[in-house]
Amino acid sequence: MTTKQKKLFARVMLVATMLAALNLACRAPARSTPTAAPTTTSAPKITSLTTTLDGSSKPHGPPTAKDSDGYGTAIIRLDSAKGEVCWELSASDIAPANAAHIHYKEGPQAITLSPPTNGSSSGCANASTDLVQTILQNPEDFYVVVHNAEFPTAALDGRLALSK
Repeated sequence: MTTKQKKLFARVMLVATMLAALNLACRAPARSTPTAAPTTTSAPKITSLTTTLDGSSKPHGPPTAKDSDGYGTAIIRLDSAKGEVCWELSASDIAPANAAHIHYKEGPQAITLSPPTNGSSSGCANASTDLVQTILQNPEDFYVVVHNAEFPTAALDGRLALSK
């Protein structure tokens, strides 16, 4: 197996593992107390988006030099009811990341993410429900970008898509 094939296989396995973990987390039974009154509210609507991050020259965002041997993944979970954005990022074969964001088209940062400085990161942030709805309506207009000192514009990036 060539180095390129090994890296691709590693990416696929990483995404599969992260999706399996996310699936298990989403299926965890809800806790309730015996004295809790029944509610009529529905469960929150959480939608997952994913992308493969790479340093290829294909333009996800602004055309720029990227780390051509780097790769990673991003899993973004959007809660449209709460206006919450959660993420899991991974990055390999790049210098330590110092910033990460979700960007809108070739323009501004939409949401700041914790950078995968040591290879991975996760967290949640609040966002306006309007922004969450915009991302859900047109995920292909948004992309994740990871920065580092060597590639301050973008070491890795990838356009978001609905998880399948």
